Amino acid sequence: YAICTDDQENVYVSLSGFGIKKIIPGVTPYVDFAPKGGETFFRGLAITPDNTIYAARGLRGLFKIVENTAPATFVSSANGIADNVTDVDYDAKRDILWGGGVTGLIYRIGLDKVVKKFNIDAVINALRVVNDDLFIAGRVDNEEIIWKAPIVNTDSLGAAEQYFNFSTAVDLSLKIADFVFDEDGDLYIGTDAASDPIYVVHQDKSFEVFYPGLINSKVYSFAWGYSKYLYMTNIDLNSKNEYVNTTLYRIDMQKAGAH
Repeated sequence: YAICTDDQENVYVSLSGFGIKKIIPGVTPYVDFAPKGGETFFRGLAITPDNTIYAARGLRGLFKIVENTAPATFVSSANGIADNVTDVDYDAKRDILWGGGVTGLIYRIGLDKVVKKFNIDAVINALRVVNDDLFIAGRVDNEEIIWKAPIVNTDSLGAAEQYFNFSTAVDLSLKIADFVFDEDGDLYIGTDAASDPIYVVHQDKSFEVFYPGLINSKVYSFAWGYSKYLYMTNIDLNSKNEYVNTTLYRIDMQKAGAH
C-alpha cells in the first residue's frame, strides 16, 4: 500500500497484515521495520529525519511508527481530528505535518500534537508540500482537481487556488490516486487508469502520458526518493479478478524530485 523514502534512499512499504517493511538498496529482499498493530495497512506515510514514520489510515487520526515498535495513535479526535485522514506529508523543515480529510478539512499538526484546521471544498485524496506551498488533490462536483495553497507560516495557510483541473483537461473518467513534483516543477499525476496511469503536467499546463506502454496497472502510492528514482505501488487484478497491490516499481526519472 503506502510507501515513503528516507534520505538514504531506503523505501518503507506498508503491507496488508504484515506491518512496515524496509527495503535497503542492495539488500535482498527487505528487513522488518515495524510490526503490525491494530491497523491492517496504511494509505499514506511520511518519514521525518529521526526515522519516525507518521501514517494515515483513513481514520480520525494519525499513527506514529518507530522502528521495532507497533504503530501507536499520535493524534485523534481528542486532538481535534474531525474526519477521516487520507494522506499525510511534512513541511520543508519536517517539524509540521499536514493531513487531508474526506470532508475537505486540512490539518496542520505539530509534533507537539497541536492541531489547526483549514477547509477546502473537496474530498481530499492526496497532498504534498513543495517548498512553501501545499498542493491538494481532491474531488468536487465529479471533477478531479489539484489546488495550491501557500503555507504562510507554521500556523497559517493561505487561500487555495486551482492549479490544474485534471478532469476537464485530461479525462473525466479517471481519478487521481497520488502525485509528485520534480525539481523543475513538472507535476506527475498517478491515476486509476489500468494502463498508462501516469501523466506529466508541465508548468505551462500542457501534459502527456509518461512512459507510454510501460506501466499496465493503476497507481496506488508514489514516493520520490532523494536521487533520480520515483517509487510506485500499484493496483492490479489477480486470477480471481480481485484488486490487489502486488508490485513496487522503481522508475528512473532522470532527474531529482522536489522536496
